[in-house]
Amino acid sequence: RTELSGDAVMLDIIRYAHYMGKDISEDYYGLTVISKTEEPKWVSLGSAEGIDYLLAKADPLNKVKDEDYEKVLRDLYDKLMAPIVKELPKDIKTLIISPDGPLNFLSFAALLTPENKFLCEDYTLKYVSSGRDLVPRKQIEQSGDDLLVFANPAYDEAPVLLASDGGFGVALRSLDRDDLRGSLKFGALPGTQKEADYLEVKAGDWKLKPEVYGGSAATELAISAVDSPRILHIATHGFFLPEEKKGSEPQNKRVLLNPMHRSGLALAGAQKTLEAWDKGETPPTENDGILTAAEASVLDLEGTWLVVLSACETGRGEARSGEGVLGLRRAFIQAGAENLLMTLWPVSDKYTIPLMKEFYDNAIASGDAPSALVEVQRQRLLKMRQAVGTRLAVQLYGPFIMNFQRVE
Repeated sequence: RTELSGDAVMLDIIRYAHYMGKDISEDYYGLTVISKTEEPKWVSLGSAEGIDYLLAKADPLNKVKDEDYEKVLRDLYDKLMAPIVKELPKDIKTLIISPDGPLNFLSFAALLTPENKFLCEDYTLKYVSSGRDLVPRKQIEQSGDDLLVFANPAYDEAPVLLASDGGFGVALRSLDRDDLRGSLKFGALPGTQKEADYLEVKAGDWKLKPEVYGGSAATELAISAVDSPRILHIATHGFFLPEEKKGSEPQNKRVLLNPMHRSGLALAGAQKTLEAWDKGETPPTENDGILTAAEASVLDLEGTWLVVLSACETGRGEARSGEGVLGLRRAFIQAGAENLLMTLWPVSDKYTIPLMKEFYDNAIASGDAPSALVEVQRQRLLKMRQAVGTRLAVQLYGPFIMNFQRVE
């Protein structure tokens, strides 16, 4: 509690088995409201079934009429936020949210209040994986000023080896490779080169030293050699393969069991690797172009102020109640990143690039990356809502979220 400012509360949400009597229980959501000035308060949000139903309908990729989509966002506000707002101390401006279960994949910023405003218009919203992230970690001495950028990888080309042979590798079992091989295909992303070009040009203004890896140089081996850069920006395809539900007909012959292998990033040579697996060949794991979450978790990012995953669905993964999200989200936080920007659903190059430019300018000027994202997202959601409607505004600018860890 002492780590919270006076105008902030933490909302520590859990999904739990609520005892209904006679040895019957039902999944519920609830949370503890933690503030600096008042005793913690427990707030029950009720049955998870109705909330989960609304979460599925809140996907902005569902092509529905705006009025129908807005009703879902209002209903979610009524179930999730209305009970909380009643319990907030006065003058609260910041909500630090620690979600649980499927709520990890909700853009709280897009919920609609009874006044027909986005929730992010009333509050600054920040995310943590758990309350532990608010306990300051010891600041790692940060002497570097490196801005490392990986963008527009050449998925169909053999990668150029640009790092030492002392890289890492987490070997996938043959059954893991079979699932990835049958489920993924990586197309070129030339738009990500514009992000890289902008960051390289602006780095001097930010007193940072840029190093850009693109095309066949954007390799897994090069990423394995990073040494606590100030900023690591990765613009590429992200992937997450959901686990097959028990009792369902599997889409693949085998099921990829480890969630840290079912999510990752595609780098140079990734498509070549998938083709090699089809032929029964196994390229060197440390540079096969498939950076799984398991491999990302052992990167050296202690002291790294910001990691930006400018890719599709990098915030997804497997949400396990009480454990957070197993995937890239956990991997990069575990590797040491203080601030991690990711996306919850596919993003558009055309609209992401200007958001990234504005975010970087604000974040570096203020030194507060989470607040910078909140402000840019708020402005763009409002502007786009006026231009194209609510659902499309949420689709374009709702997926960006940032997890942070507090350091001394």
